[in-house]
Amino acid sequence: MASDKMSKKKKIGIIITVILAIIVISSIVYVNDYYRPMPYATEVLADNNISSNVSITETDDYIYFEYKEKNNITNKEIKAKKGLIFYPGGKVAYESYVPFAKKLSKRGYDVAIVKMPLNLAIIDTNKANSIIEKYGNVEWVIGGHSLGGTAASIFVHNNPDKTKGIVFLASYPSENLSNINIKGLSIVGTKDGVLDKKSFDESLSKFPKNTTFEIINGGNHGYFGYYGFQEGDNNATISREKQEKETVNIIDKFLKSI
Repeated sequence: MASDKMSKKKKIGIIITVILAIIVISSIVYVNDYYRPMPYATEVLADNNISSNVSITETDDYIYFEYKEKNNITNKEIKAKKGLIFYPGGKVAYESYVPFAKKLSKRGYDVAIVKMPLNLAIIDTNKANSIIEKYGNVEWVIGGHSLGGTAASIFVHNNPDKTKGIVFLASYPSENLSNINIKGLSIVGTKDGVLDKKSFDESLSKFPKNTTFEIINGGNHGYFGYYGFQEGDNNATISREKQEKETVNIIDKFLKSI
């Protein structure tokens, strides 16, 4: 009888150990299963040319691209700073958006790419707060790619007075922003195979009332960053560089309107 009880306890112990092992292994696989940046993205991050108008600072929580006026600009000519806080797409490495961020910053803006736990912005939607508090001299717009844009909408919903606008790249709001006094911008590629079109259409009433909707002909989902081809996406009929340039041009125009 006693040996039977011990045998049952051992079996239970083995089962629990196996279950825990499966959970640990699954967690490790999940954490490491994300889209890595392409070599070009890491090269741009490493090239912090001191002669450039953009300086790059990396912390544990974000990468900050600071635009600096040329020396021949007088204090009277310096305008109030504007900037974009950017939430990366779900399971996409933050470095993947460095080329886009640096090119946008060169147009005269500060840009902050936020590092997210497990590469999922939805886990910590309030991470923009620390940037807003530290760089209080900047008029901030928040935005993100894919799931990052949805996470940004949660931040705006919970902090309606902290940003001047919101940018959605292949994304849509999960929260109702229609009654918040904020400008919106939506950019979608015609070849996007990842964006849920039905959910996007169903969310149209949740966008800020003052939202501009832009289409990039031939653009897809993954070309908003530099992380290779995304599963489920369609092949773009334009280059990644062309989609990036169009995206920067559209956001530049939007920021100028803020």
